[in-house]
Amino acid sequence: MLARLVRVMHDYFGHKHLANVRFILAGVNPYFQKMADEDRGIERFFYRLHLLPLRESEAEEMIMEKFNQCIGETSTTYDMDIVESIIRLSGGHPHLLQLLGYHIVEHENRNPDDRLDKRDLDRAIRSICYEDRRDVYEITLMQLEEDSALEPFNRLLLAADKKVPTVIRRQDALNEVSSAMIKYFLDNNILFIESAGQYRLQDEFLRIRLIMDEMEEVDDRDVKAQQILEEEAYISDIEEYRDAYEGVQEDDEMDEGQR
Repeated sequence: MLARLVRVMHDYFGHKHLANVRFILAGVNPYFQKMADEDRGIERFFYRLHLLPLRESEAEEMIMEKFNQCIGETSTTYDMDIVESIIRLSGGHPHLLQLLGYHIVEHENRNPDDRLDKRDLDRAIRSICYEDRRDVYEITLMQLEEDSALEPFNRLLLAADKKVPTVIRRQDALNEVSSAMIKYFLDNNILFIESAGQYRLQDEFLRIRLIMDEMEEVDDRDVKAQQILEEEAYISDIEEYRDAYEGVQEDDEMDEGQR
């Protein structure tokens, strides 16, 4: 569908002699590759530019600049803890940095308390996984399952470091899946090569979505960002995870009572 749309628009502008029209597709999903597979000739319309994660200092500068623009002359504040959390949860990817920052500000605007804080961050995570990028993740997971790649992908995640951003050492990956399967993940923009010795997950929120999908009850899906950052969300025993989650809830309730 997307490939046909781009070709129709390209032909239309060509007939109108509008030669300076350009298309820009940005994201962290494998849609471009699927579009190219649908219509191989469409690749000649595009120049691919693969954006690597920003350095921490660059990501920090970008977030703070955008936050300061949004806050302007208002009384709203933020602290550096939330900036650090955004960098880690996004893996430094420019698109995910922007997406997470946008949803944090959006949730603050909906329920203002004059502070961009962890509650806005928690709500932003849920919005991204189950609203903004819901279709992207559902299609991606369905495609992985159809290609018999979902179970190997889960094995890779288990072999990864239990922290964000997700790093998988090359030898650990080869111990879990075949080199052909790793090539599949690279070709479909699920992984990228960070260095000769390790891979990185392209979209950290795909992993977060999988974690949230493991929860049996809808309320359990209200995963706290701090749990993910502190690795509690990656423990394999679901009962242990629930105990950890309930402990955080109790802490939050105590905080509420002390206010």
